[in-house]
Amino acid sequence: MATLLPRGQYPNPYRERNDHVNTFLLDKFCNEANEDEVTKNVHIVVIDEHIVRNDQTISHHIMHDYLHLTNSGYTKIFVNVYEKLCALLKVTPVK
Repeated sequence: MATLLPRGQYPNPYRERNDHVNTFLLDKFCNEANEDEVTKNVHIVVIDEHIVRNDQTISHHIMHDYLHLTNSGYTKIFVNVYEKLCALLKVTPVK
């Protein structure tokens, strides 16, 4: 499972909602105190890092319409997915 991406060029209620969902997912599935038979086999991949810039905007080079990823946006977020898969499969990532 992956975290939700931010949306909108500037901060907005949708972005805040997605942040709340991401916080919930991370707390539910990455917090050892919450581990049970269901959650122990769920892996969360954080893909929303480094999308929002320091000034809280999103570049059109990452999300052309501030909702859907560009090719460079996909490349940026799927590094984390690739690394997680390699860790689960116990193989060394190819750089």
